[in-house]
Amino acid sequence: MTFLFRSSRRLALVVLLLAAALGAAQERKVDPEIVNMCTAERGEFAPESTPAAPVLRFLITAMQGSAWSRIDQKGRGFLYFSRDRIWYQRVGTQAPELSHSRQELSNAKQWTVLGKKYNLGEFNFRGSGKWLFGQILCTYYVEGVELDAYDARISADILEAANSFETAVARVKAMPPSERKWAPAPPAPVAPPPPAVGSLKVYTVPASAQVYVDDVYKGTSSAAEGVLVVGDLKPGSYRIRVSNTGFKDWTATRALGSGETAEVRATLESAGPKPLSVGDVEEALRNAIPRARISQLVERYGVDFSLTVEIEARLRSAGADDSLLLAVAKAKK
Repeated sequence: MTFLFRSSRRLALVVLLLAAALGAAQERKVDPEIVNMCTAERGEFAPESTPAAPVLRFLITAMQGSAWSRIDQKGRGFLYFSRDRIWYQRVGTQAPELSHSRQELSNAKQWTVLGKKYNLGEFNFRGSGKWLFGQILCTYYVEGVELDAYDARISADILEAANSFETAVARVKAMPPSERKWAPAPPAPVAPPPPAVGSLKVYTVPASAQVYVDDVYKGTSSAAEGVLVVGDLKPGSYRIRVSNTGFKDWTATRALGSGETAEVRATLESAGPKPLSVGDVEEALRNAIPRARISQLVERYGVDFSLTVEIEARLRSAGADDSLLLAVAKAKK
C-alpha cells in the first residue's frame, strides 16, 4: 500500500509539473520571440516543403520521458513531419535534437496517466523512448488564456500529422483564411491609380470654328491658327463636332488613350451661297434682272428676312410683283 501510495503521488506530481510546463506556453507573459514564430496556428508548410515532398511543421513545447517518473523539459521549437521522417528542433539550436524515420515511431497517441487523457501528444520512438509534445496555440498564447489540461486541441493536429500525414497535408492546404490567424496579413488591396487624363488638340479649317465634345461646347478655335486644345479628358471614345457659319457641321469619333494628346483635324465644307437679303433682291430688281429669274434664285437659295409690310413696300417700289413677293414669303430660311 505504501508503494502504491508513493507511486500515485509521483504520478500526480509529474502531471502537475507537466501542466505547469505546458501552461508556460499559454501564460499571460507573452514572449515576443514566440509571437514571431506563430506563423500558423494549426500547422503550416515548412520553408523546405515542396508540392512533391511536403513538410509540415508545428510550434510546440517538448518534453522527454527518460523514466516513468522523470520528465525532462526540452523547451520550445518546431516539430516537423515529412512522409519519411519526424524531427524536432529546439529554438536557438542549429541541428535537430530528435530525428527518426517513421518506421522508428512505435505509436503516437494522446498521453494518458491513470486512465486520464491529457493534452499532450505521446510519441514513442525506438532508440529514444517517450517524447511528449504540446502545440502552442497562438490565439490562446497571445491572449493569455490557459487551456484545460484535458483539452485535446493541444495535441490533435500533431497526432494527425503523425498517424495520417496525407490527411494533415490536405487540411493545411485547404485551411481557410479564418484559420490562418497568425499567417502574415495579406497586403491591403492597392486602389488602382486614377487614369491619366488626356487632351484633344483640334485644328479647324476655317479658323474661329465652334468645337463640341460629346455635344458639350468646349470653345472656339483660335483666329490665327484655328487651334483649340480640350484637356482633362479621361481615356475613352469621344464624339467631336465642329461648326461654323456658312459651313456644314464636321463630326468624327476619336478614341483617347491614358495620358494621350490626340490631334484632330477638321476641314469644313461650304454650305453653299448664303440666303438672299432684302438688299440682294432690291439690287437684282433695280438691275433689271427678270422677275421670273429672281423668283428662281429666291426659291433656290432662300431669303434671310421675313416679308413685312415695310419690306413689301420697298420691294414693290423696286419693281416686285405679286408672284415674286409670294416666292419671297415662301423662301424664308
